[in-house]
Amino acid sequence: MKTLTPSKQHYIKEIHILSSGSEGVHITEIAKRLGVTKASVCTAMKVLQKENLVYRNGKHLIFLTEAGKMQALKLIKKFGIIKKFLIEVLHVNHQTAELDSCALEHVISNETLHSMCRFLGYKQNLE
Repeated sequence: MKTLTPSKQHYIKEIHILSSGSEGVHITEIAKRLGVTKASVCTAMKVLQKENLVYRNGKHLIFLTEAGKMQALKLIKKFGIIKKFLIEVLHVNHQTAELDSCALEHVISNETLHSMCRFLGYKQNLE
């Protein structure tokens, strides 16, 4: 699978959060949460659907596919590692760590992320 843009990553992560991982979510909920128009969400969902990351049921609810769920969980894990590193190692306050983690998760290399994990004592696979 090709690399997801930060925008696609935001959509996937928010769908996962809003749908509790398995329930569907309405376009209006996604739009409200991300602060975008319903038209923007519709356009993004068409793209994500073509990439087999989401699907819509007959009631117009949006669901993540298995590939979408895997991507969402990776993104959430990556965000958590960065945030933990910023708070526990660099002593950044929680609000700033939240904002910075959101920005960094889109640009951080796997090498740096793995180094953060080693420093934090994580022995889990990030892939």
